[in-house]
Order: sequence, then C-alpha cells, then structure tokens
Amino acid sequence: MKLHSRSFMALLLGAGLFAGSASHAGAIAGKGIRAGLAVANLPGDFADLMGTDWRVGFAGGGFLRINVPGGVGLQTELLYAMKGATTHVDLTDQSGNTVGTATTTYQVDYLEIPVLLRVTVGGTGPVQPSLLLGPSLGVKLRSRLAYDGPGPDMSGDLKVEDTDFGLVGGVGLEFGHTPARMLLDARYTLGLMNVYALELMTFTGPPSVLNARTGTFTITAGLVF
Repeated sequence: MKLHSRSFMALLLGAGLFAGSASHAGAIAGKGIRAGLAVANLPGDFADLMGTDWRVGFAGGGFLRINVPGGVGLQTELLYAMKGATTHVDLTDQSGNTVGTATTTYQVDYLEIPVLLRVTVGGTGPVQPSLLLGPSLGVKLRSRLAYDGPGPDMSGDLKVEDTDFGLVGGVGLEFGHTPARMLLDARYTLGLMNVYALELMTFTGPPSVLNARTGTFTITAGLVF
C-alpha cells in the first residue's frame, strides 16, 4: 500500500512539474471549476455482508488543462469528495415487533488529485464531448461513523487508511463560447486499495476479515475559462 502511494505521489509530482513547464511554454489549454453530487459506496466483502446503500454528498474543486502532443490533453484536478456508505437495520423487540430503524453512515471525505487524459470527440464546435481516463490519488481528510437510531449513540471515529488510489473513467460535455463555457461531467472512480477492514470473530479459527474499497459516481457542472 505504501509502495502504491509513493509511486503515484511521484506521478502527481511529475505531472505538477510538467504543468509548470507547460505554462512557460504556453501550453495551458484552460482552467475551470466544477461542483455537484458524489454518490458513493464501499464495494467489497464488507458491502456484500452489511448490505450497504449509497451515501450522497458533495464533490467539487478546480482543474487545469494542458495540451499534449498527439491530439490528447492532460487534465489535473484538485477536488473535495464526500465518500463512504450507509446501512439501514430494522430493530425489533423480544416479540419480533419492529421498534425503529438504525441508520449508520460511514463518512469518509477525501482530497482527490486526479491526473487524467482528456480526449475530445467531434471537433471544436459549440458543443464538445470528451472522454476522461486516468489515475487518482485520494488523501483522507475525515473519517467518522455517524449513528442515527434508538438506543445508545454509537457514533465515533472510523479507522480508514490515510490514502487511496483509484482509477477514473468518465465523460464530459462542454457548450457555449469563450471566455466562459459551461461544463457537465459524469464519472466513476473505483478505488483499487482496501481502505477499511472489519474483523468478525469466529468460534473456530482466526477472525474473518471483511475488506472495503471506495466506489463513487460524481455528477458535476461548472465553468471552463
């Protein structure tokens, strides 16, 4: 895990240095801001057993585009993304009657740094679709367990890995004219590292470990300058 994080920190540092040199060479193609919804879950063994649902939160930030020879562009971003998942459990009394529902929210918020290849489809008209693909490094900003339901409050800290590495795939659509074009962006970020683990005790043998990764849809709108 540390090896992956260091490798992609080096990748992102290289991208930053490239962006700096590109700006001196006049290769900056644009910059912008975007914000919208993050719809997240924690896929893996943990979700399969717990039956997790989506957590809906905020995602947004800024980006910088750099021209790259060969007909593609490089888009580096700095984003805030609310990730995690929720669970809903019906609580019953000794007679089997439902007395309430307990909702637990696994709140994991990240500072994300994607470095994406951007391929424009269909020329340079007033409506411009594009494809996005590349890696993303997530740095954990907050992790908390929020409980809402009958009985004792079980809210508290949530032990999650400090960094996450993921793969981003998505589409964009720009329309309008300079100096400010409207942007719509839809993408999915799949975490490739186990960021959370839950140990279940067994009567025979060692504990069973349930792992979870991050998986997040984001739908955002913004402006490109």
